[in-house]
Amino acid sequence: MKAVSFVLFACVLAFAPLARAQRAGVINDPDGFVNVRAEKSADAAVIATVKTGEPFTFECENDADWCKVTLKSGKSGWMHLSRIRLHFTEKDLPTTEKDPAGESEIEQFARGRGLNYAAVTRRAARGDSKALKQFFSLAQDADGAAAESIGGVPTVVYHLLGDEKFAKFLLAQPLPYRMMVRNRILSDGLMPPANLYLSRHFPQTAKTLFQREMVDWFSPNGLYAIRKVFTDELELSGSKVERAELIEKKTDRVLLDLTPDDIGTGAQREGEALWSPDSKRVACLSSD
Repeated sequence: MKAVSFVLFACVLAFAPLARAQRAGVINDPDGFVNVRAEKSADAAVIATVKTGEPFTFECENDADWCKVTLKSGKSGWMHLSRIRLHFTEKDLPTTEKDPAGESEIEQFARGRGLNYAAVTRRAARGDSKALKQFFSLAQDADGAAAESIGGVPTVVYHLLGDEKFAKFLLAQPLPYRMMVRNRILSDGLMPPANLYLSRHFPQTAKTLFQREMVDWFSPNGLYAIRKVFTDELELSGSKVERAELIEKKTDRVLLDLTPDDIGTGAQREGEALWSPDSKRVACLSSD
């Protein structure tokens, strides 16, 4: 068994910070309620209580731990960032009605691929697997004005879809596609830190997208695979490959240590692998 390693330099994904703007939210707390405080402190007076399913508006400063919330009653106070989950409805999805001003750039981009952007997006948010694949491929491939006009919509789609259904969809996809989706939604303007947001509010999805140890890149004959261990499962920017090995799938026996040649780090830490049809050779690509 021989292995060949290739190294490619690439740009590390930049995460978009949350701008100070009012957004809709709901709580996510095992107790079923969260207290709204008079000040930015867990010891401050309680001025109201929010229950599960009750939407409110909120705004946060970049890198702040506390956000100012405004309830339907008009009361305003402070809530810890970790308790807030973004809230969307189907009204936040693109409409299928024609805009008198004409098609947007993303609609034109989708039409060039034979797709109706609004229809695909709405089917994706309802859990249609084919539509989900099409939608995230559009989100990934769009550039320029088309990329700007789709910005934020991936976040709406998987929030409406829900953690369980989104994780199930991702588990059925090959590794490169899962990593593409992960990097796309992390750049979509989630409340920072984006990795912790997913871990708190989409735990099944986070478990699928952020793994400390993974076995994948299976050979065509099913006998071999590559195992990688990362220094941190959630933190991409500082994470790197701690161990990379070519293994015999059935026995876990290490056939070749790939660690010295694997420079994978950041959003591209998983890298790629390409097997020859006869499973006798594998080319491994890693990027920093």
